Amino acid sequence: MSRIIHGQVLFLLASLCSGMLVMAGYEVVRLIRFLFRHNTIVKWVEDILYWCIAAVPVFYVFFYFNDGDIRWYGIWMIICGAYIYYVGISRPLRILVKKIIDKFVKKV
Repeated sequence: MSRIIHGQVLFLLASLCSGMLVMAGYEVVRLIRFLFRHNTIVKWVEDILYWCIAAVPVFYVFFYFNDGDIRWYGIWMIICGAYIYYVGISRPLRILVKKIIDKFVKKV
């Protein structure tokens, strides 16, 4: 029984981390949009490509840890991981990157 519980805990942690990874990837997309202005069609193409690429780690977590079964608590942990990244890591990281970019722009 403990082996099953251990596997489910690993699944939940992997789901949480994949949610954080998905948000970190979108942070890169937002940084590129901040640095280079795009028109609407290019933004759409970026979003479609991003979501196609972001589906890979999520699919891997469900396939590897849960034998392809989609569980609601796995989806919930992915959403929680994305939220934790957004609230906890993203805001200070954006402030730091903005300061670095502002210093670079002043020197140039």
